[in-house]
Amino acid sequence: MNLKIKSIEVHRNAIRILNNVSLFLEEGERISIIGSNGVGKTTLLNTISGILHPTAGEITFCDLRIDELEPHKIAELGVMHVPEKGRVFPLMTVRENLEMGVYIKEARKKKAESFEMVYQLFPVLGQKRRQIASSLSGGEQRMLAIARTLVGCPKVLMLDEISSGLAPKIIEEIFEKLMVKRKTELAILIVEQDIKRALKFSDRGYVMVTGAIKAEGRSEDLLKDDFLKQAYLGL
Repeated sequence: MNLKIKSIEVHRNAIRILNNVSLFLEEGERISIIGSNGVGKTTLLNTISGILHPTAGEITFCDLRIDELEPHKIAELGVMHVPEKGRVFPLMTVRENLEMGVYIKEARKKKAESFEMVYQLFPVLGQKRRQIASSLSGGEQRMLAIARTLVGCPKVLMLDEISSGLAPKIIEEIFEKLMVKRKTELAILIVEQDIKRALKFSDRGYVMVTGAIKAEGRSEDLLKDDFLKQAYLGL
């Protein structure tokens, strides 16, 4: 399994948002896309998930071209996206929200196993499974959005700014839970405003500046690079 982005460009109203962006993600790998706000990180995830389509370049998953597919077709292949702020269905219960994630054939077959897995991963969701989602805290709703995607049996999980607006303790808890998934075949691509935390979580990182990849490498090396920290990361 691999996800490959090759030389993609994305335009909005004749303005180029992404410029010649290339990266890859292997089975079971964790990579982070880091950089300041407004450089195109969310646009990249939206393009991979089919919300936007590139004007140049290509995206392949398991050697299948996916950059012209609609979002639901890409999700059915196993490339799934938890957007920033991770929206939930507020008037549905926790359990009903999770049911909405089980929409592909493979996920339906593994429904009982998947539900048990996310309840173990996020015990608070099991405890509050009958509660209306809008009654959950912001952190619990973020956990629910992630859990709803996990029960869909993703092969690639894309997470966009999952710590946005949350207390540090809740952020730490969510990342600790995600670290449990490191031992599985699930690949994770994370866009995160907490640069240090993202790099400590990931195997490799890509530094994005004004719509382009300016640096890449092992996360531990990027954390040690004084030039990158000062020039691009604001550390």
